[in-house]
Parts: sequence; structure tokens; C-alpha cells
Amino acid sequence: MTSDWQLDGATLAAGRGGRPAVLLQRERDAEQPRATVLVTGLQPGRYTLSAWFLPNMRALPDPSFSAAVDVEWLDAQGHVLGASGGPWANGRTPLPVYREAALTAPPATVSARLTAHFRMTAVGRCAIGDVMLAAGGEAAGGGAPALGVSLRSDRTFHDPGEPIVLQATLSQSGALTGPVAFRAVVTDSAGNRVATVESTATWGANQPRQAELTVPAGRLPTGEWCRAEVTAETEGYRPGTAACGLLVLPRPTDFTLPTNSPFAILDGYAYFQRWVGARWQRPNWSWNLPEMELPKRYGVTYVALVNAADQALHGDMSMAEYAAYVEESVRRHKELVCWWQLGNEPPLYQQGMPERYVAVLKAGYEAAKRADPACHVVMAGITGLDVDPEMVEKVLALGAGNWCDAIDIHLYVPVPQMDALIAKIRGDMRKHGVDKPLICTEVTALLGSDPGERETAGHVYKRYAVGIAGGLAQIYWFVLRWPNANVPFDYCGLVSNQDESPRPGAAAYWRLAQALEGAKIVERETQPGGLWRFTFERGGRRAFVLWTDGPEPVPAALACGAGDAELIDVAGRVVPLQSPSGGLSVTATPEPVLVLAPAGGQRPGAAPAARPASAALARGSTARFLTSLPPPVSTHAPAGLELTMAGGGYELRATPEARIGDSTLTLTYPGGALRLPVTVTEPLAVDIRPLPGTPDRLAVRVANLSAQSCDGSIRLVCPVTRGLRPAVFEAPFRALAAGETGELLVDLPAPDPADTYPCQASVTTSAGVRAERRRSLVFAGARQAAIQVDGKLDDWGNDLPLRIGLLSGERGDPQDGPPTSDADLSARAGVRWDAGNLYLAVEVRDDVHRNGSRDGALWDGDSIQFGFTADPDHEGAAASEWGAALTAQGPQGWCWRNVTGQPTGPVDLPLAVVRGDGVTVYELAIPWSRLSGIKPVAGTWFGLGLVVNEQDTAERGWYGWHAGIAGDKDPSQFGQVTLQ
Repeated sequence: MTSDWQLDGATLAAGRGGRPAVLLQRERDAEQPRATVLVTGLQPGRYTLSAWFLPNMRALPDPSFSAAVDVEWLDAQGHVLGASGGPWANGRTPLPVYREAALTAPPATVSARLTAHFRMTAVGRCAIGDVMLAAGGEAAGGGAPALGVSLRSDRTFHDPGEPIVLQATLSQSGALTGPVAFRAVVTDSAGNRVATVESTATWGANQPRQAELTVPAGRLPTGEWCRAEVTAETEGYRPGTAACGLLVLPRPTDFTLPTNSPFAILDGYAYFQRWVGARWQRPNWSWNLPEMELPKRYGVTYVALVNAADQALHGDMSMAEYAAYVEESVRRHKELVCWWQLGNEPPLYQQGMPERYVAVLKAGYEAAKRADPACHVVMAGITGLDVDPEMVEKVLALGAGNWCDAIDIHLYVPVPQMDALIAKIRGDMRKHGVDKPLICTEVTALLGSDPGERETAGHVYKRYAVGIAGGLAQIYWFVLRWPNANVPFDYCGLVSNQDESPRPGAAAYWRLAQALEGAKIVERETQPGGLWRFTFERGGRRAFVLWTDGPEPVPAALACGAGDAELIDVAGRVVPLQSPSGGLSVTATPEPVLVLAPAGGQRPGAAPAARPASAALARGSTARFLTSLPPPVSTHAPAGLELTMAGGGYELRATPEARIGDSTLTLTYPGGALRLPVTVTEPLAVDIRPLPGTPDRLAVRVANLSAQSCDGSIRLVCPVTRGLRPAVFEAPFRALAAGETGELLVDLPAPDPADTYPCQASVTTSAGVRAERRRSLVFAGARQAAIQVDGKLDDWGNDLPLRIGLLSGERGDPQDGPPTSDADLSARAGVRWDAGNLYLAVEVRDDVHRNGSRDGALWDGDSIQFGFTADPDHEGAAASEWGAALTAQGPQGWCWRNVTGQPTGPVDLPLAVVRGDGVTVYELAIPWSRLSGIKPVAGTWFGLGLVVNEQDTAERGWYGWHAGIAGDKDPSQFGQVTLQ
């Protein structure tokens, strides 16, 4: 128990749920506060050590400067057998955060001494509670330590004529007594092996432990993303593995500066940008000559972002100083730079800001033209058009079109909204007689959450097709490689910041640049919720980009001439096609493809019949589907999927080695290609769900996806515990039939809906098949009851369990400082439901109510924002975001983003916002028809993001129940609610 801690300079404080926690506190590193506890009854093997941390310290990526719980392993005589570094934390967090470490107890272990302390020179304070040492953990192999290995290539991109040198580095700090064998396997994007190389290395003491493995030139396909995985083995250690991406591209030879290419990348090394196909970059402006000379040398046009415009806009620089700076910058460097952007993302939604920015734009434009009449001046990139789509119209109405040579918009919005906004801005430009290039200097897949590498590559295809078809003159991907290791935008890059290896998006970018640079749009078909098809043409060849927004594949007819064609997926993989008499039929799926074919011809008639929707099967099982395709038929399958003819159709088998997850199988025939989305699962599927109520419970469910019944056991590690008790629960299951589901129910000790509980479940069958599931859960329930939406809360009683304040979730303090008391700002909220609606009530205590905004900008003042997702377990899941406020025009609701097929804009829902006696009550009802994918059935579990915006005398702040709304737009950070 927590009371068993022996305190040495540490104290006890209130932890999660009021339970005791160890409090470490020091101002100087000479102080050594610590707490220790002895855990007995252990044995050698694997363990997970976890704890909850509430730190108020300096944020560093180095675990050596942190608050931590470390372990010493002891034998029967109390001698120390070894030590392990445990979980750690630093920085500042408004809520306790969960941390864990997988450890291995050495032979002869019978007990362990846990020590909570500061490492190295860390100072500050940190509360550490609910420490748990649980048998199990992720280590494996009977107690032997694993080799730590990393892998990277000697270059980011490789020319087809050069070998590829892979560098494998060991991180082992102890002495290695023998040679280490390395084996690297290189596979293409479909998982097929293309090369295997081996090497053995031995090192002396204190030498860098690095080995090189050389892949001969010509082994990898050009233009297709590939993957290298290395395995390192030596006696006394478990094997270690690591992987990196590889991409072979011809070196660039054209270093001219064309102005008709839309392919641009926001920032990065100019030569690599050109190598992948970009022609433009837009870094922050400085008087650094190499930064200007290198892009021009490598055929990349440098667009200088002048941040002094933002300083002038906000009064941090006088208008005269700003104009002089612009004029001097242009005059000095006009031989190297002829494109200048004045500012970035001005807050045009704020009152008076459009007028101020146009004045800044005019002063900078005139100064630049005085220095170089031939230069190009670009308006600042305008973001947040999903919040206020009228921002461009506002500045154009003030004459901004007279003081720029190009208009820039940032499009961090879903693809259908991107398409609609381009058309909207084009209309605004026509309305004000502005005939100038429209560009987009910032776009990426999803800003705020990582959709996965392959989906990001798909966004390259989609967003450039939409942008080029919409007439964007320049489209800047964000980014080639994110330069800052500690800023969470690495997933946006085409190249990894961690090992500088390419991602599939780099292959997609290069393929598209090769196909569409200088091409013209011939035809476009956009059906939100259905088929998207774009036809481009250049030099006797046509390029098609197509996908579907719906869940089912759709046959798409492509008008082209007779001859050889190619289908290229988002990883750059090429599938040959034949158009024997002109025209192709290609199945469109949610993952886009690029099709290259001769120009001319007509669209084919009827597409082949009986197209399958999709296939889902477990490893080791088969699935059948029927289709009618003209022979000869060729199969292009990812590794581990085998397709054979069977009884007038096809039989698809997933081998035991098939890759888990989504992939696509392609059948080609004369005149087209049928693409079949395939999902491969483990033979067992594990799910963990919260069951809040009385009592609170957690359900672990295992589904048998195989064709045979099985026996086994379910094991759960859950941090909803008290003190040092290992919260491990186990239950057997017998004769679980094919397709059936077994369940383990665990009663829990009153979890707090403000906390997030990471849980780990594993299932092992008697045959040795194993499946695992990790999921972070929130225990918040919604009772079934009809509500009268009137802003009075009489029918809610005191059932408002969701608390919002300084320590409740994501937080951004207002410019005039954080709240000083609960009366200054605090909130509580509740959720109810019935067959027709989901009800939300939020009671906000706020001494000052201020909101001078409306419509899409109503968040910029006292208000609430809330979001829903039917899939709260995945980053990038489809989500909606709503808001409500008491404005000068009265209560108003707004929807900024929504799932496909649902409207955005003004909210026409039952809504009441009532203000009185320092309290604002928000109450609303949302019909289930507006919440796609969330079913009004007891046991339904969905994600809820909830934020209270606060504004007294200065710029607003925000405080959330959990996260995912005001900061990163990430539904996987939402809290979760279960219908009871």
C-alpha cells in the first residue's frame, strides 16, 4: 500500500481520486528527496512497472532529467542483483499522466526495491501515485535482455545506379562478448522480398557499435517505396529488430526555374525538394545568402515569408520601420529573390483586423515595388476558412487585390471542404474583379493527428488533384521533413525526422509530379460521398486520379486511347494495364490511384459485373467471391495473400504470414482493373470497453475469427487500483466456437471520469495463438432520460459529473492570466440520452461573460466547443466539432467540421443558453441522425471532446474535459462516454 513507502525528504500528498501519492519537491539538485518501498514474493521474468505522474518541472526529452520510479532487484539475502530504469516524467501537466516501463527481473530475484526520486539535476515538484508492479510486460525470452538496434540508410533518396548502404547501430551499454550477426531483408510496398543482405561485426571496448549492410544497385524498383528491416543476434541476448524506408529515384537533371509547376514544398533542403519533384519553397525570410542561393542553384524558386509584416500588424514594429525593412530586403537581394510574402495567417476573424492587415499589405507592397518593380508580392496565407469562410472576401472588399500579385489560402480542412473553399474563394475574386493567381502555401493530410503513412500518401494524390483541378498555381506540402524533433508535426513530413528515411508520401509526390507537372485539367467529377475522378492531359498522355468517399468500391470508366497503361498506387507501385480498344474501367476505392494512359478514346460501356465490395478474413482462413472478368486475368497481390480460381469465382487465402491490416488486391484484365480492399485480422480479436455504472466495470471481449473452436485464457492489466496491488485479472474460456465472443467482466474501484486509464489485455489459446489489445479508457456514463431543453437544468438533478477547470484537461490560459478561483471560471457538465436525441448540459461559473463574435468565429469569446466521434480509439477518426455561445444576437450554435454527408455551418438544433448570477448554462439536444455512426443503444461507447472558452479583458483561453478540441484536433484524445 502507499503507506508502506519509506519517506526520505519526500512527503505524501493527495493523488488521483484523493488517494495518497508520493510528493517529490526540490529547488536545488543538492537536495535528495526520495521514497522507497519493498515488494516481495517475486520471481525472475517479465514485469510492467507503472505509475501516475503529476509533474511541474522543466520539459526535456532526456529521461536522465526527470522524476522517476526505478527498481533494484534483490535476491533472498537482500543483495542487489541488478537495476532497471522505470517510468519517468517531466514537464508540466494539468492532469496526472500514466507512464509505464517493461522490465526483466534477473535470475534469483525474490523481491524488488522501488525508489521514487529525481534523476540527475532535475528540479521542481512531482506527485507520483498508484504505483503498480505487475507480472507480464512486453519483454519476452526468459529474462534475457534484448538487443537494442536502430537502422537508417546512408542517404534519404538513392539513384538507381548506386548501391544502398544500410547502417545498423546497437544501443547496448554493456559489453558484448561475441560477434553480432545482422540480417537485413528489403521488401517492396506489397511486402514482397526484393533483397537480403547479411553482415557480422565484433567491436572492442568503447567503440561505436555500428555495422554496414550493402544492397547492390538495381535491386529495388524505381519510384516505389520500400522497407528495410534488420535483425541483430548474438549469444546471451534476445534478437533486436529495426526498420526504415527506402526510395530509389533518378537524380534530378533539370535545374531551371519554371513558373508553371504547381509542385511546391513549404520547407526543407532544396536539393531533396527538387529530387522529389518540387519547384517552390517558402521558408521564413532572413538575410542568409546560402538559403537563397541554393534553391536557385537547384531549380527551386524561393518565396520569402516576411514575418515583419506580422510584427507591424500587431503593433510590435512601426509601419515606417516595417516598410523600410521590406524595401531594404528586396533591394539588397532582388537578384536571388523575386517572390515576397507579407505575413502569415493574420487573425482576420477579429474585429478591425481585416482593415489593419490591408494597411500592412499596402505599405509592404509599395515598399517592395519601389525596390524591384518586377518582384511578386503575395498576400499572407489565410487560414481558418472553415471557421470563417468570408475572410478572403473581407480583405478583397477593402482593396487587398490592388496590393498583391497572388492570393494565398491555407487548406487544413477535409478534402471535400478544400474543394468547396477553392470554388468559394474563386467566386469572391470574381466578385471583386481580382484576376490573379490563387496559391496554397500550406496543406497536409490531417493537422493535429497522424492518419498513418499510407493514408498520408493518399492525401498527396487527393489534395494535388483537387488543387490543380481548381486552378491553384502553387501547392505547398507541409513539409518535406519537420526540422524540430520536439514539435509533434513529424508525421506531416514526406521524410521522417527520426531517421531521415522516406515515407510512402515521398513516392506519391514524385509519381504525381512526374505525371502532372505542366498538365491541364480535361474533366473533373466530384461526388462527395461517392466517386471523385480527375482527368489531366499532357503531351499525348492522360493522367487520371480517382477515389471514392464512400465505404464501397465504385467502378469508374476512364476515356483514353488504345495502348499500354499503368495503375500506380500511393506507395508508387506500378500495375501494368492494357487498353485494347480505347477506354479503361478501374475500381475506385477510398485509397486513390493514379492511372496513366494514351490520350483520346471513349469511356467504356458497362463495367465488369459482380464487383465485390471488400474482403475481411483472419490469418490462415479463406474467403470466396464471385466476379466475371474477361480473360486473361492477372493477379497483383500483397505478400501473404493467395488467390486461386474456384467454382466460377475466386478463393482468397490469407497465409499465417499475411500482414495484419488493410491492403488492396488488384486483378487486371484487357480493358481495366478490379481492385479489392482486403482486411487481414488475427485469428483472435480482443476488445476492451468501459462499463460505467453501479458498480463500474470493465469488459474484455475476445472474438474467435478462425474456423475452429478454441480454449484459452484472458488476462487483463488495469491501472484502476489502490497502492501497490498488481491489478491483474485472469479468466479461462472453453470451447469458444468459430465466430463467437467470450467476455471477462471486472469490477473497478470507482474510477474518476476526469482520468484516462490505459489498459492492456492479452488472450492466449491452448494452441499458443496470442492476441493483445491496449486501449486508454474513460469511465463516464450517460443515463437514459428525456430532457426539456430550457436552460434551467431542473431535470438533470445533480447529475453533472464532468468537471472542467485548471487541471481537467487541455488548457490555454487567457492573455490576462488564468482564473483565480472557481467563481472566476469553472464548469461541470453531463450527458443524457433517449431514443431521439443526445443531450448535453454545461454549467459554467464565470464572473464575466464576454463574446463579441458570431457565426464561425463564435469560439473567440466565452463559449463552449464540443466534438463527437464514433471511433474514439484511433487518430484521424471521423469526427464532428460544434460550438454554442450567448452572443449579442442571442444564443447561437455552429458546426465547424462534420463527418461525410452531414452539414456544417449554423446549427438548427434545440439550444438554450441562459446567463444569470455569474453562471452561464448551455443546454442542447442533438438528434441521433446528426451523429453518424453513434447508435442510441445502451452500451454504445463514443468520444466526446468538450472545451469551455474563457475571455475577460484580453485574448481568450480555454479549458477542456480531456483534450482533442482546442489544441490538436485529435478525436483519439477525446474523453469517452458510454450510454447506460
